[in-house]
Order: sequence, then C-alpha cells, then structure tokens
Amino acid sequence: MEDMATGTKSEEKICDRSNASAEKSLRIDQNGFFAMAFCLRKQEVFLVSRIAYSNDGPATQVDVILNNDILGSFRTHTGSNFGHLWNEFHLTGAIGMPFILEPGGYNFTLSVEVGGAVEIDFIEFAFSLSSNKEEVLCTDQALPPRVIENNNDGQQFTDEQTPQ
Repeated sequence: MEDMATGTKSEEKICDRSNASAEKSLRIDQNGFFAMAFCLRKQEVFLVSRIAYSNDGPATQVDVILNNDILGSFRTHTGSNFGHLWNEFHLTGAIGMPFILEPGGYNFTLSVEVGGAVEIDFIEFAFSLSSNKEEVLCTDQALPPRVIENNNDGQQFTDEQTPQ
C-alpha cells in the first residue's frame, strides 16, 4: 500500500504496524482519501475482493470509488484501547458486485467522510484475466492505444499509428 500512495503528504500517513502484512499501513484521516490508478489492456471482470483495515476509536465509514462512481462502502467497528487497536486488522469481504471493465485507465479511491480515521493494510482486487500487479500497473506499454482525431479532415488514428 505504502508504495502506491498518492498525494503530497502520503509519506506522513505511513504507519509502522507489526501486525500489518508488510509491517506498515496507510492512515486515512477524516475527510481524507487514498487514490491509485490501474490500467487494463483487455476487457476484464473486476471485483474488490477484500480490504484489510484497522481503527482505534469511533466507527468510520469508508467509501470505495472507481472513476467517481461509488462501488460500495464499509464501516469499521467502534472500539478504543489507547491506540493498541490500530495493530488489529480486520477484513471487509467483497465490496460491491463483480462487473465488466473495458480496456483503459481507472482511478480507484478510498474516501473517509464520516467518522474518525482508518488504517489500510492491503486492498485485494480480483481480475478475470490479470493475475499480478505488473499486468495492471499503468505504464506506456500497458495502456491501450488512444483514438486521436485529426481535426483537419476528421480522420481517426491511434497513437500507435501516424496520420496519413
């Protein structure tokens, strides 16, 4: 998670947690968010399989968003133990239903609007074809060709082709 964090102060939100899968978690405070991008080369079925989280304090609602559409949300439990519960991680189960995504780039966001804060250990995605993160990382090679319109004569071409 910590190597995927975006934003100007994401480094300040990385927390050392001995029970986290990589001994670190990403803290999202109220009115904060975590955002990442992924890219698909082919049409795939997509699902947010589960999210591992912790909190120590009031229940927190976390919205799970893909390209500005809310896929679902989860609410953390309420409990406090003087900060010790930050190191106890829980799993959400699937968020939303599986659905088809077309080739292209996608923005995935976790947003905290209601409650306190939450720490995220990991997010597990399920794809029908892609089986590792290298297959969905957004690189020039992973992006499908974009259709570009030549405004002079209306002819269309991809960024892999040259206009004629």
